[in-house]
Amino acid sequence: MSQSVQPNDRTEEFTYAYAAFTVAAVAALGSLFFGEVMNLPPCTLCWYQRICLFPLTVILAVGIVLRDARLSAYCMPLVLAGLGISIYHNLLYFGVIPETLSLCTEGVSCSTRQIELLGFITIPLMALLAFSAILVSLVVHGRLNRKTEERAPAPAPEPVARRADEASRLRAARRGLLRTRAVLRSSAAISTLSPKRACLSYGFLHSTPLHSTPHRIRSRIDRDTRCIASASLNWTKTRAC
Repeated sequence: MSQSVQPNDRTEEFTYAYAAFTVAAVAALGSLFFGEVMNLPPCTLCWYQRICLFPLTVILAVGIVLRDARLSAYCMPLVLAGLGISIYHNLLYFGVIPETLSLCTEGVSCSTRQIELLGFITIPLMALLAFSAILVSLVVHGRLNRKTEERAPAPAPEPVARRADEASRLRAARRGLLRTRAVLRSSAAISTLSPKRACLSYGFLHSTPLHSTPHRIRSRIDRDTRCIASASLNWTKTRAC
C-alpha cells in the first residue's frame, strides 16, 4: 500500500534545496573570508551581490526547516537579481563592457584583478557560478515539488465537515418523516369515512380529481400508506447508522 506524502516527510524532494543552501552558504562564507581574513576590499557590484546572497542563505535555511513547498518562489527574485548583477560584473571585468559604463565610481574599481586561480578563476566568476548553481537547483526543486503535488491523493474531507453533512441529512430525513406521518394520519382518518366523504376529503388534501371513484381513492390511500411506511423504515435505518 502506497503511503501519502506528509508535509514533514519530504527529504527526497528537498535534495536540490539542500544543494542550493550549501552553495549559498559556501559563497557567503567565501565572501566574508575574502573581505575579513584576506582583507580584499569589495567593489560596489560585489556589495550588491552580497545584498542578494546573504538573505538568500537565511531564506533557504528557513524554507528547508519548514518544508515549504513555495521555497523556489521566495528565493527566485534574489537569485535572478544576483545573477544579473554577476553577469554584468563579469562582462565588465573581462572587458566586454567598457569601463565608462561601470557603476564603481568610488572605491575599488569593479575590474580590479585581485585573485586569479589557475589563471582564469576570479571572484566575479566564482560569484557567477554560485548564483547559476543556486538557480538550477531551485528550478529542479520546483519541478519535482509540482510533480509530487500532482501525484498526491486528494485530501480526505474534514471530520467536522462530515459530521455537519450527516447532521443535515438526518434533519432533512426527519422533516420528511414528520410530513409523511401527517399525511399518514390524514389518510387513516379518511379511510374511516364513507366512500363519498373520503372522495371529497382525499381530493382536497391530495389534489385528487373530485370525479374519481371511491375505489380509486381507497387504492391510492393504500398505495400512499405503503410508501409512507417504507420511507419511515428507511429513515429509521439511517438514524441507526
